[in-house]
Amino acid sequence: MNYWLFVTTPANWDIIKKKRVVGIPKSRAGPFSKVSKGDKCLVYIKRERTASKRSEPAITGAFEVISTNYDDERIFHAPPTRPNETFPLRINLSGVTPAANPIPFKPLLPQLSFIVDQKHWGRVLQGRALFQIPKKDFETVTSALKTAS
Repeated sequence: MNYWLFVTTPANWDIIKKKRVVGIPKSRAGPFSKVSKGDKCLVYIKRERTASKRSEPAITGAFEVISTNYDDERIFHAPPTRPNETFPLRINLSGVTPAANPIPFKPLLPQLSFIVDQKHWGRVLQGRALFQIPKKDFETVTSALKTAS
């Protein structure tokens, strides 16, 4: 079993939450092809800055992958920095520890081994749709999710 962190936008989190499906662009097919049924994942919502609001990065919950990878039609929104990008690569999810409200990511940083540089932690996530994380980090975050609920 592997553990993953899926990176998404606030708008796409709404789709993931409703449909229990994650979409990844074909440009990220390499890492995505390693995600298997039974794997566990966290969904990370990126910071969003618009003229009217600013949100902080957060974890929305822990999930289990319940399907193999497949292609599907476009239901996800392209990020503002890549307006023509589509997200046809999909997997279905089942809730393991969904959060009633997303929990802030920054307070978790000192406890996460995959974040080596605490000062420039955003570089680890920048430009990524998903990446593998250690089991211990997954357990740290799921413990925080349970405490917050």
